[in-house]
Amino acid sequence: MQRSTIFDTYLSDNYGDLITIKRYGTQTDAYLDMKAGRLDLLLADSVNAASGFLDVEGGEDYEFVGPGLTDPRWFGEGASIAIRKNDVHLKDKFNQALKTIRTNGVYKAINDKYFNFDVYGN
Repeated sequence: MQRSTIFDTYLSDNYGDLITIKRYGTQTDAYLDMKAGRLDLLLADSVNAASGFLDVEGGEDYEFVGPGLTDPRWFGEGASIAIRKNDVHLKDKFNQALKTIRTNGVYKAINDKYFNFDVYGN
């Protein structure tokens, strides 16, 4: 697992006294150790793990196990985009753009091209 991430905090808080946690500077380094057999399991963001590990050469021998981790205490309330509070015009334009592409089908076309699940969460 990459150090100083929400996954690091989650494992440390819940299992730190039960397991040995190996931390990495990059996710790629963790994937390499997994493929080399130096890890028993790997905890990472599911989108990153799928596209950067499971769906590439050598990833076919691995799979997701267990339930998805969604507890807001560690993982928050979904993905976010930060916009300066005083930039109300940009926020309004951004929200309108999201609404438009979700309504006209463009979002679905983009989503389906790159993911086998709904990134928006529905």
